[in-house]
Amino acid sequence: MKQLTKTKAQLQSLGNPFIGIELHAGMKVFGKVDRFTQYKIYVKDKHGDIIDVPRRIIK
Repeated sequence: MKQLTKTKAQLQSLGNPFIGIELHAGMKVFGKVDRFTQYKIYVKDKHGDIIDVPRRIIK
């Protein structure tokens, strides 16, 4: 857990970067990184919706 809090702090110091994630199906998800866990990345899109992307389907 210590490693996860360290990376959360690093994420906040970057100002929650805007990223684009390409999935295996060819779909792309764009947004700001809200938070992440060991298995999922939560991305906030331009409408303010939070999308959870499982890490195993990221290309």
